Amino acid sequence: MGGGGWLTPRNTIFFYLAIIVWGAKYTFENRWRTISWIGAIAIPISLLIVRFPAQKEIGDLAKEYIEVTQQLPHNVTVLPLSFSNQGQIDNKLLCPRIEIFKHLNGYVGASKQLILFDNYEANTSVSPLLWKESKNPYYNLSKDGIGGMEMSQPRVNIMEYNKIEGCRIDYVLIWGDDKRFGESKELKQLFTEINIEYDLVYTSVDGLSLLYKKK
Repeated sequence: MGGGGWLTPRNTIFFYLAIIVWGAKYTFENRWRTISWIGAIAIPISLLIVRFPAQKEIGDLAKEYIEVTQQLPHNVTVLPLSFSNQGQIDNKLLCPRIEIFKHLNGYVGASKQLILFDNYEANTSVSPLLWKESKNPYYNLSKDGIGGMEMSQPRVNIMEYNKIEGCRIDYVLIWGDDKRFGESKELKQLFTEINIEYDLVYTSVDGLSLLYKKK
């Protein structure tokens, strides 16, 4: 589930709808009808064949992630962190255009009573549910303004956020290929903070999903 700000592909559908309405006004020769029918069938099938391997891999990764989240109980707070928003796994880039894994945990939030700290809608002015300013994780948890928590190498200050009155991160859910960042200072600091305050309670079969519980 990518960010909601990527509107170009969504708006493209209106172009094709306009072509359908425009074409309905005219009568075309049989050969053009035949060509259009062949194109209407061949183009989607070709695109499906090209994208199917990546889509299948994305689906398998998402399934593995969701299985890990089934370990979460109801009525807890969860900090999801992703190291591969675009599916950067084993030197592959599964989704070059959008950050499809950025809010993958949204599927879990729809089926369980959880507070997800990357609920970006609550950080906007158009949502009926808003973060309190003093507890807003996009400002109080992220290190680099509002974007640190959602970066593919997340920059967050977990220990400081847990010290804020009324703020407690019950679970930290990590997903992605953190090894691609090597021995970076930020990566070491993040896992140091997590290991001080949390216990690793579950690991996915593929090793990409790690679930930590507050001690």
